[in-house]
Amino acid sequence: MQRISAINPATAGGKAKQLLDGVQAKLGMTPQMMKTMAVAPATLEAYLNFGATLATGTDRKSTRLNSSHT
Repeated sequence: MQRISAINPATAGGKAKQLLDGVQAKLGMTPQMMKTMAVAPATLEAYLNFGATLATGTDRKSTRLNSSHT
């Protein structure tokens, strides 16, 4: 049972429309979860920025602690 109604990208406005248009352009579709997050555009923006940051992260091996340095 859905408790938060998703935004229809065709009728979205302001920041929500801008973010949803970007998702559509990048993915070729707009996932339901992102339509729901767009109810609070700051939430969707944070989610997208987090994903972008992870995508540009460094290799985990280079940041892993070496057990011999204890």
